[in-house]
Amino acid sequence: MVLWVLAIGLAGGGVWLLINAFLNPGPMSASGPMPLAYILMNFAPWAVLAGTLTTMALLFWHAAQWQRRRGDPSRPRESTRTGR
Repeated sequence: MVLWVLAIGLAGGGVWLLINAFLNPGPMSASGPMPLAYILMNFAPWAVLAGTLTTMALLFWHAAQWQRRRGDPSRPRESTRTGR
């Protein structure tokens, strides 16, 4: 559950930073420290990539867990019903 929240936060936050990057084009002068928004904008594409890769990895992991619980698909499943 925590990884899902992290993946959504990374991807969503990265997209939000990229959208807001147009409002703040970057440092206007060479003197002084870099603005925090400019620094975060440089990390935004990597955050989107990390969130997307984390989501893909979680989907594959859940698929593997589902297949393991489901059993071997080559064998016919036995009925758990009693009686007939």
